[in-house]
Amino acid sequence: MAETERKLACGALAGDPRAFRELYELAFRIAWAFALRSCRDASTAEALTAGTLRRACADLAPLADGRQGLGALVLRCATAALRELPPERAADPVAGAIEAE
Repeated sequence: MAETERKLACGALAGDPRAFRELYELAFRIAWAFALRSCRDASTAEALTAGTLRRACADLAPLADGRQGLGALVLRCATAALRELPPERAADPVAGAIEAE
């Protein structure tokens, strides 16, 4: 999968719309899952996902050159986007994990 992600990132950076679309769909799944676990409601999860994808799409170089996998890139961007949310909109990820058990 890592090699596929790397090739898609290279294609996206070269302007290939198919590669960008495939990479975006993969990144969306990761970002949305993280956002749902990290937020209190769907509208906040949508905002977090949008912020995450905006950051990830602007920083594909680490993925294209193999320094970072897609999951790591998306989660790094999601963590940064999560810090920008107002505290009352972000859930406590530790409490959420405990409640899920």
